[in-house]
Amino acid sequence: MIPDNVHNIGIKMSGGCDSSIIAYMLCNQIKEKQLKINLIPITVDLKGKAFQIEFAKRVIDFLENEFDIKFGKHYTAFCPVPEKYISFQNALVTNLYYEKIIDCHFNGITKNPPNNSFNSWQDGPVDDRTGNVEQHEKSYWPLKNIDKKGVYELYKKYNLIDTLFPITRSCESWTNDFSKHCGECWWCKEREWGFGKL
Repeated sequence: MIPDNVHNIGIKMSGGCDSSIIAYMLCNQIKEKQLKINLIPITVDLKGKAFQIEFAKRVIDFLENEFDIKFGKHYTAFCPVPEKYISFQNALVTNLYYEKIIDCHFNGITKNPPNNSFNSWQDGPVDDRTGNVEQHEKSYWPLKNIDKKGVYELYKKYNLIDTLFPITRSCESWTNDFSKHCGECWWCKEREWGFGKL
């Protein structure tokens, strides 16, 4: 999973279950192979549903305790409007390459569920989750060809259903109350479809 000849790996962490399992697998490989790798978390909050940094930090704390490792500096940004969210993410990542802070980066984007898997009042993700999107040459998308049911299998494989999964958040509802998932937005429906629970 980890490419050769890299020392500083960026990982886009939203606090969701997809990026969290990638972070777990990276930590697991680093620990097993005793690699000298620095993991750099990258997170952008969005006004009106700014849960990403908070939940990414929870995941980072869990992983640092689980593997007895220390993540590098957490690079964050705040986006005021939804239309610019992806461009804010891209700008932050691009700057980290420019400043030579990261050698490559990992992305947690997965494949969409099959059509008609569930119904929701809200449209799905605006980013390309087809698995056919062009990738930056130093960008790695390990989950691009599996959907949320495949992500569930990874959580089962590593015995994380009752530990890591509950501290992640997938809900994209516009709220400042992050104590629970709304259960109605597209991302909640996808999570429930894949895991059988929120």
